[in-house]
Amino acid sequence: MEELFETLSFRLLDQPLLSPPPRNLAEGEAVVIARWIGPQWGALLSVINSGPDEDDGELTVHLDATGYRRVPGGWRESLSSGGTNWWTTETPLLRRPEMHARAWTLHHFHVSSHDGLEAHWAIGVAGDAAAWVEVTDVDGPVRQPLEAPLGSFVVAWNGVGPATVELFDRPGSSLGRIGLPRVP
Repeated sequence: MEELFETLSFRLLDQPLLSPPPRNLAEGEAVVIARWIGPQWGALLSVINSGPDEDDGELTVHLDATGYRRVPGGWRESLSSGGTNWWTTETPLLRRPEMHARAWTLHHFHVSSHDGLEAHWAIGVAGDAAAWVEVTDVDGPVRQPLEAPLGSFVVAWNGVGPATVELFDRPGSSLGRIGLPRVP
């Protein structure tokens, strides 16, 4: 699996996402489907077709995120990568799950300071109405368009203090706010 991530480098933080994303992935393929690009913190969110499971032969599709910290001249990758299973293994693999247009949730968090970067990230999923995402941490608020063509998104923040994430619709009405975990 490590070789899959060699192609998903920090350079993708400075490139546009594939639009629209492909509908399917061949075995061993990965595609970045969302990203967070803040003034100090970044994250990439990828879907990976890992192929059939060795034990039961069922298709294994992962959702994986990697955190980054902005440094002079670019980005430094954190050791904070990980994820969960993608929501479906049925084709087409790359599609938005059905959910209420104004609903959203965060469902996977990574909070770690083992590499000194404090590059924390969270994976979420949002309905069609979500257009903007704002993260407020000790460095202040950062609002940007929600890059989530498949509904899944990623945010990153400074984990040394309190932080929240809030989603908004196109006119700017809040869809709700959630507190983010921090390093104890």
